[in-house]
Amino acid sequence: MSVKELNDVVFSNKLVKIASIVLGSSRIKLGYIKLGVFFSNRLPKNCINYFHTDDLSKKIKKLNEVCKFSFTLSNNSHSKNEFGILPIKKNKLEFYKQYFTESDMKKHLQKELVYPNLKLGDAVVFDPNNFYHVANKPKNNLRIIFYVEFLGPKNKNLFNNVKIERSVFKKLDQNKKKLCSHYQVIK
Repeated sequence: MSVKELNDVVFSNKLVKIASIVLGSSRIKLGYIKLGVFFSNRLPKNCINYFHTDDLSKKIKKLNEVCKFSFTLSNNSHSKNEFGILPIKKNKLEFYKQYFTESDMKKHLQKELVYPNLKLGDAVVFDPNNFYHVANKPKNNLRIIFYVEFLGPKNKNLFNNVKIERSVFKKLDQNKKKLCSHYQVIK
């Protein structure tokens, strides 16, 4: 997949429409865009390998509305059980921990966990600030994930020093330019 194809994904009308529905507004902004490459290794677990939320807070903050798309770009059938989500809002849980494993959870919560079976091109859409999620280390194959975040209209955590090339920015229509209006346009 080329950078142009990734740009087409980020700025696709379908993605923007879904994010607008999830965030309840057409006045959304583009957040971080990342490409993650994960492989089987013997390194110690790090933060994404534990259940976590991205905002490091117990409270639900209306000013932190985020919708994250995670696209699988690796072609293997081993991605099942590597990404998981606990579909209960963090403020509805009887505990608060920033990082924990499935074994730290009570049995009734373990039964609620969802591990979608993702194949090449599939996407998961979730709220990374209000729901716990995990990206376990790949057991065998390389895993490539493309992340696209959209921010709600009240989100005050706009990102500094996020850049977009002028040539890419110029090709965008007015609606797409509004999406990344807080980005820094560079040569």
